[in-house]
Amino acid sequence: VYEDEDYVVTGSRLKRRVKDAAVKTELIRAERIEAKGAVSLIDALRYEPGIRIDNQCSICNTTAVKLAGLPGRYTQVLIDGLPVFSSLGMTYGLLMMDALGIKQVEIVKGSNSVLYGTDAIGGIVNVITKTPTRGGEASAFFEGGNFDYRRIGGYAGFGKGPISMALLGSYTQHGKIDRDGDGITEYTGYDSVNVMATLRYRISKRTQLQLQTSAQLDNRQGGGLGSAIEVLDDNDKRAFSETITSQRYSGTAILKHKQGKLTLTTSVSGVSHKQDSDYEGEVYVGDQLVIFGQQQAHLQVLKNLGVLAGVAYRFENLDENLALSEYTYHMPGVYVQADWAPTSWLEVLPGFRYDYHNEFGSVFTPRLALKSSPLSWLT
Repeated sequence: VYEDEDYVVTGSRLKRRVKDAAVKTELIRAERIEAKGAVSLIDALRYEPGIRIDNQCSICNTTAVKLAGLPGRYTQVLIDGLPVFSSLGMTYGLLMMDALGIKQVEIVKGSNSVLYGTDAIGGIVNVITKTPTRGGEASAFFEGGNFDYRRIGGYAGFGKGPISMALLGSYTQHGKIDRDGDGITEYTGYDSVNVMATLRYRISKRTQLQLQTSAQLDNRQGGGLGSAIEVLDDNDKRAFSETITSQRYSGTAILKHKQGKLTLTTSVSGVSHKQDSDYEGEVYVGDQLVIFGQQQAHLQVLKNLGVLAGVAYRFENLDENLALSEYTYHMPGVYVQADWAPTSWLEVLPGFRYDYHNEFGSVFTPRLALKSSPLSWLT
């Protein structure tokens, strides 16, 4: 009945029409992303109301997404509902994700941390990847422009019976820009490779599995003009230049099983991010590993009452050559949220979450969302 409606899942982890979602969720569809000519996730988010894309460094083009007026570190970025961006990967990882494989982007502003933990104080950006249509589909692209800009890649998807597969690959290059001719760049030169593969398999009418893996390789340099080797070999240029190479690999698995009124979802993700960089003569090397696991259960108790509960665990380790202290974090958490519609014009979402951090201790998060539609023209 609602095949042409826009659906969102981020606010409550349940598939809801945008106009019916109790947690206000904003949606950027693939058609809008394409109309923008977006190359990356950053481009897809740019110029959206209430979202600020902050370029924090003209030499290295570090970019952050700001929601609710808070710094970028308080915005949690998800892919298909899983936190696959590490704290180190947030620095350059958003620039490397290609927009071609994005079905839609769902944005929740403000705290939604009952379901997503303490990283989501500012809000959530959830990237939903494309699911291939029945049969097959493919697209290829090539772009070129000033400043040695080139972008080439493609997307291919195939679906038959219970199986669908999708593969995305792209290569992007951009030269350095020195607009005023002073020998120092105002825009970083970079080249990046982006690959993502997704497999979805409907094991039975009640059980489905999704596997996804991705890799991003990125090299960038800003400051002095010339090749990376020339800049690093010249002490004068190196003193005001930044050179960064990073490799990021991730894998996720989501298993969903429905039995009557109960739906069980098991999720696991892992991220490895390595960075080797030279910041104006100071060498920084970081190697980060993030592992995330979650077991979630949704029970439709009554027609107008559903309960969502889950346990989650996040492990994060960062080895740095300039570390001031050990960076090995463990954070188990448990949460519960109810979705209750006592009347046709009122919906209530109470929730509570408890997380324990091995360095910072206990974090308690109560939450209450209300949606009221007393009149047909007022919500």
